[in-house]
Amino acid sequence: MLSFNEALEVIGASFLTPLGSEKVLFAEALGRVLAEDILAPKDNPDSPTASMDGYAFRLEDLDLLQTQGLPVQGINPASLQEPPMLKPGHSFKTFVGAKMPIGADALVIVEEVQEQAERIFLTHKSGRYHWIRPIGSQYKKGAVVLAKGDKITPYAIGALAEHNQVFVQVYKRPRVGILSGGAEIVEVGAPIEGVRSVNNHMLKAMAEQLGGEGVLYPLLPDKQESIEQAICHAFRDCDMVVTTGGMSKGDFDFTQHAIANVSEIAFKGAKIKPGKPVAYSICAKDGTHKPLLALPGNPPAAALTFYLFGAAVFAKLFNTPYTPFQEAILEEEFTKNEERMEFLACAVHLKEGRYFARLHPRTHLHDGHSGLLVLEEGGRTYKKGSGVALLLHHIF
Repeated sequence: MLSFNEALEVIGASFLTPLGSEKVLFAEALGRVLAEDILAPKDNPDSPTASMDGYAFRLEDLDLLQTQGLPVQGINPASLQEPPMLKPGHSFKTFVGAKMPIGADALVIVEEVQEQAERIFLTHKSGRYHWIRPIGSQYKKGAVVLAKGDKITPYAIGALAEHNQVFVQVYKRPRVGILSGGAEIVEVGAPIEGVRSVNNHMLKAMAEQLGGEGVLYPLLPDKQESIEQAICHAFRDCDMVVTTGGMSKGDFDFTQHAIANVSEIAFKGAKIKPGKPVAYSICAKDGTHKPLLALPGNPPAAALTFYLFGAAVFAKLFNTPYTPFQEAILEEEFTKNEERMEFLACAVHLKEGRYFARLHPRTHLHDGHSGLLVLEEGGRTYKKGSGVALLLHHIF
């Protein structure tokens, strides 16, 4: 049985590589992982640009603005492609996003002047007249706008649109075959009583949230030969296989034996709570190496182990770093007696850019403000105010 870090090292050392990439429309790339850097095609902005609504003028005409006022030469909207030419001793009414008039090097905001008879007069002397975004202040030409390995968010969609990036190269989605079973498990919607099948639907959603494509298979029977056939079928169809249940020492825990017959087990069992009966194996066939994660049958343990180890597999397939934990400050003292590494549900809130966590009142992972404290191996007392690793709830 391996420690959590030892198990991660095994996954990190396994021969897994990205599945290749494909070109997709930027608007359809939400949640995908970039397979290339997106570079700024030009300076942004490509000319000095007003950052506030105001009046553009020459700083050397400030005395005139303060004493006699400046004639308003015209209006300079953001829609103008070519900036107008400013006459000495004049001003241009200029709006946010507009290119600064040629010859103007200052801008006074509308709140600090009064316009009368097509002339502006200074009414408030703030001394701030540089409301101008310099060339390239947002991006220099050739700068990395989005980096290879970034997951495309709604904000990234906006950045792609801003830079006129019609197509993007993204990694292919790993197809994750999900096999759950047990004689007591019945599918959602089935007209019979029993333990409803939670794991397969939950893990499909988690796989897709991580950037993959979940593929559901029929529930497994408690028969080793049938389980082996189902796993082999999933390996043919998918890039990764996930099973739940059948990994303990019960009379009907056939999944572990089926896995051993169709793949090479890299590790079995991890010193974590929950999630001890987890295993990782590789099916090497026809020049490919496909991973399999065998997870516990208990839904919270299945969710936790899939994220802890499944996300590490995804990081290999997307060629990205694996950094699952944040840090939280404890708001109460407690003692840990468990020798294994332990993950405890906690309530989490954000204050001044830092996470704070407490164990009471009891929380559940589907709560909006929850997470898991990550407690290292061995018993100890955790003091109030100390820093502890945190696994945020949103990954579930």
